[in-house]
Amino acid sequence: MTGEQKSAEGGLEQWDLTNKNSAYLDRHMMFPLLEYLDGQIEADKISYSSKDVAAARLALLRPTHMVDYAVDTYKSVHGENAEIPQEIEEQKKQVFKQLEELESGCKPLTDLCNNAEEKVSNYVALRLCLCVYVFVFCTFV
Repeated sequence: MTGEQKSAEGGLEQWDLTNKNSAYLDRHMMFPLLEYLDGQIEADKISYSSKDVAAARLALLRPTHMVDYAVDTYKSVHGENAEIPQEIEEQKKQVFKQLEELESGCKPLTDLCNNAEEKVSNYVALRLCLCVYVFVFCTFV
């Protein structure tokens, strides 16, 4: 590859708008962009460091409830045998505790939906509840 070809191909970083656009995107919309950057790195189209992109992904994951993805990303940055920080482990425990609380709160509804004997009448009752909720919400809010 000649110097001209390399400079023409290697200059793709100058057209990367990820850094500028990220300020205007929701945190969850950044993950596909970072995945795209990883693909470009693997294809040797840009010269970013894969670990830097993974570190950026990890920084985005910290305040979310996607703790398993955060653990995987942490391991990709720090090595497969790296010890997971205590704060991530605590966050994982809190997320699973909150999930259990939400599941127990939704149990009557899931039982209603899963009751095969009364599925049709449950469906009608559920639709009625939804209509009442929408009416009340739209009327008084």
